[in-house]
Amino acid sequence: DWKYLFTIVPHQLIFDGWSFDVLLGELEAVYKAFLQKRSPTSNLLSFEFRDYTHWCASRDVDRAHLDFHAAALEAGPKTDLFNSTLEQGLCKRREHRYPESTLEQIEVFCAANQLRPHEFLFAAFVKALGQLFNQSEILVGLPVTGRYSADVIGLIGSFVSVLPCQVTIEEGGFSVLVKSISRQLREFHEHQDISYAEVVKGTAMEQQLFPPAMGFSFGFQDIRNRPTALADLKLSQVDIPRKQTEFPIEFWIRIQPNGFVVVFDYDSALVKDEIIDRLAVEISRLFKNIDPLDNQVPDAAVQQTKNKPLWRRLFK
Repeated sequence: DWKYLFTIVPHQLIFDGWSFDVLLGELEAVYKAFLQKRSPTSNLLSFEFRDYTHWCASRDVDRAHLDFHAAALEAGPKTDLFNSTLEQGLCKRREHRYPESTLEQIEVFCAANQLRPHEFLFAAFVKALGQLFNQSEILVGLPVTGRYSADVIGLIGSFVSVLPCQVTIEEGGFSVLVKSISRQLREFHEHQDISYAEVVKGTAMEQQLFPPAMGFSFGFQDIRNRPTALADLKLSQVDIPRKQTEFPIEFWIRIQPNGFVVVFDYDSALVKDEIIDRLAVEISRLFKNIDPLDNQVPDAAVQQTKNKPLWRRLFK
């Protein structure tokens, strides 16, 4: 029997996480048509990714969005948390795995406190950074997407931009902190319809390639509902190791069917291994010490939270 391997290696400049699902849907339609010995149905789009890029280059920037993110950059750390005089080093990666029970505990906590799971996870990262670097304000790069427009839902392309999110760490317990960060994140998302390049251009700010004004970034992936097969074809996703990072410390949450993975990608010249170790220990401590008194929520509400796809819980 013959075996074939079909490999797709997309570049992040033209291919975002959402594009994987769009591509898999198109591949499934084409392959099923092949098995049935018929021509695949072609859904021609009147709007393409290149049209989106041309629109971004020619549109007028919303001044309110520009002023919001310019203020965040201006209020960023005045001290150099990293030795930016050093040359950029190679990317190193650390991964820490957590069981599905930990994710369920986080979701129950969020349901009890009318919070979103990504707000809890982001708050844990920010709190750990604040303690480690002795900072009461942290500037984090957050990826936002132009996918909220119906015109681009079915497109393959890269609609992601990383914008500065200035977070103030308030005094009090972790529940208080998560709720405070929730308010700050929701204000941030009200000003997401702008790109980092537009912020740089609109403020006449000198574009610093590395390290950027934002020393940290936060992101996530949810691949629980991603198919593992198309008809008789097996599918697998492989992360290609990167040589360099875009930020000194990049923090990713990857949601999987059997739990979730915390991924640290960091610049080996700017960040010592012990810093990542201490971050991981503090974040794990926060995960394990969720206040059970905050988890008092009816079983029906818990089940409703579990049944809702995570990506919808994050942004809706």
